[in-house]
Amino acid sequence: MAKERKELTPEAVRAIVGELSDARMTAILRTGASLEELEEAAALGAGENDVVGQEGHKTSRIVAELYEILMPEPDDEAERGRG
Repeated sequence: MAKERKELTPEAVRAIVGELSDARMTAILRTGASLEELEEAAALGAGENDVVGQEGHKTSRIVAELYEILMPEPDDEAERGRG
């Protein structure tokens, strides 16, 4: 039986990763990713997913793209350090 693909909505994105800039939200939605793919990318970003380190596991192109979108820019890191 095929797994149902759950579409991403802005509300679902916020529920998984919190508040984002409009640009990042738009970039995430444009990937056409599923809810499950965003959850995987968020887990990777939080260091919660050790599957990537296992031999033979490859991250999908969409998960890798989401990961790049979610990772803070160097300027974001510096800004957080000041607060």
